[in-house]
Amino acid sequence: MVPVAWALALPAGLTAALAAAEAAVDAGADAAGLAEAGRDALVGAADAGVEAGAAPPQAVNIAIEPRMTRGRKLNRSNMAVGIILRYESAGAARQYLRWVDGEEARKPAYPVGAVDNALRLLLLFRERKRLRVSDAARTLGVASSTAHRLLDTLRYHGFVQQDAESRAYEAGPALTELGLAAVRELDLRTWAHPHMEALSEAVGETVHLLVLRGRDVLFVDAVEGADPLRVTSRIGSIVPAHLTAGGRLLLAELPSEELARRFKGVSRLTGSKTLSTLTDLKRMLDCLRRQGYSVNMGDTLKEPHTAAVAALVRESSGRAVASLSIAAPLARLEGQDLTEVVERLQAAAEAVSRELP
Repeated sequence: MVPVAWALALPAGLTAALAAAEAAVDAGADAAGLAEAGRDALVGAADAGVEAGAAPPQAVNIAIEPRMTRGRKLNRSNMAVGIILRYESAGAARQYLRWVDGEEARKPAYPVGAVDNALRLLLLFRERKRLRVSDAARTLGVASSTAHRLLDTLRYHGFVQQDAESRAYEAGPALTELGLAAVRELDLRTWAHPHMEALSEAVGETVHLLVLRGRDVLFVDAVEGADPLRVTSRIGSIVPAHLTAGGRLLLAELPSEELARRFKGVSRLTGSKTLSTLTDLKRMLDCLRRQGYSVNMGDTLKEPHTAAVAALVRESSGRAVASLSIAAPLARLEGQDLTEVVERLQAAAEAVSRELP
């Protein structure tokens, strides 16, 4: 990951910067070239706008995070550009996050009105600290009774809270926790990525970073191996945790009550050659707790020719927050002594853990 931040620009410069970055990609630029092209276009647009008398935003942060491996060129399918804007004027405040990953975000074909209105209310807290029922009704174009029911539902789930004196609504703990969780995940990638690059270089295979989401795992980062025959990046993929080496290890860290809660109503497990019941899973998780690492040798039905080895990443309190995995074609790992691979993997996971607060 190669994050690049620019602190001053005008809204008009964003489109130019993005176009310049894409042009650089099409011309075969690497990460440094992409950053330079976008920065120059953005700064130029900002200067021109200021000279024309336009008011600059309070802060503009553009982070370019090319998904790339050693020596590979960038393209639109592996480039992500995040754009965040915050204007001085609260009334004109907007926040945009655009991921350039092959296609633009599209409005849903069949939007749900109540959900849309509730989300629009939450987005209003980006530009104001408090929100009254009358403000919500006016913004949404609905009756005050409807706005009140929406806010009361959000209050029930902790996304907003009501001030006892003014009766106005403020951002609630659930909304704050969501924001902090997103920041923690970005920080985790920042701390882990250099160690993932070093590990991939050492073993010659693809390295993934996974976090647990309910009964699933989310692949939040990857460094692909250099071999032409390799496991490709799974960034952004969500997979049942019991089908991955890293996911199984994270499930093994859950208290038995929490594991039961997450798998409530699940009678059978699918997608695995060896796990078909919760009893099978619990037996495996007991073994993984004692072993300290996890191995999946082609056990996933959809990827029978893929193998993976995983170790845990822990924060300073000892709580597991992610897993680091090495993924490779089954033929390269099957039948091998994995001692050295596991030792390198655990050393990298421990190095990441030492970086975490």
